[in-house]
Amino acid sequence: MEQKIRLVTDSTAYLPAKTLQKYPFIDIVPLSVNFEDGNMLDYVENNSIFVEKLENSDNLPTTSRPSPEQFLEVFRPVVQAGGEVICITLSSKLSGTYESALTAAGEVDEEKITVIDSKVTAAGLAYLAEQAAELVLQGKKRKEIVDIITEKAEKIKIVLIPATLEYLKKGGRIGGAKAFLGTIMNIKPILYVTDGKVEALDKVRTTKKALARLVDEMPADAKRIVVAHLMAPEVAEKIKALIANKVTNARIDVVELGPVISVHVGPGVVGAILCD
Repeated sequence: MEQKIRLVTDSTAYLPAKTLQKYPFIDIVPLSVNFEDGNMLDYVENNSIFVEKLENSDNLPTTSRPSPEQFLEVFRPVVQAGGEVICITLSSKLSGTYESALTAAGEVDEEKITVIDSKVTAAGLAYLAEQAAELVLQGKKRKEIVDIITEKAEKIKIVLIPATLEYLKKGGRIGGAKAFLGTIMNIKPILYVTDGKVEALDKVRTTKKALARLVDEMPADAKRIVVAHLMAPEVAEKIKALIANKVTNARIDVVELGPVISVHVGPGVVGAILCD
């Protein structure tokens, strides 16, 4: 049966195919990565090509938000068919995607479309999309869903350990983490996302201490944690095991980040996202 409420999110949620099959009323609007020789859509399936191009490129690629027209193509048919839309985007302080979605909503019907600035991205954004989908299946009204998702978004915590700060620096998303620039080479920076921005959390001298510090940020009574990485599956599995040893009753998943987020945090990044 066609759902009266359709959900829209952007590609930085990196929702797997099995999730999109389970919730066929979720639409994805992709961001893109721009290399000198062409553009690439922001899908995890493009990671191997992305990393190869990144390693062989003299300049760091840029990223592009979706245009309002891309959101219009999704919003307009839903509203014309008598439906409603809830659109959940990555943080407005990390991308103009939220602004593009708002513009498109204004051109269609703001009474039928709600755009939510998640203030997070990646696995945090995926979690919100999945939770919204479950609420749709429960028959909740759009306002009820928006209120619940907005409240859940405020509780998400993202902690990151980048292999280097160079990508954040070059991409201009470094925020308060710029305090770590220029520190000695063996310092391991630990970052977190707060109020939609990347900020400095701590710095330690070894990878072992960095992983321990990350685990410290995960409460023992957590219910849902996601470990994210780019080209660091072994470290991600190690983090999962460390967290599972402390947080015994949580669901802990491991996911891979895609090209757009990877442009800004770089290969080798690992992180833990506290969802619930």
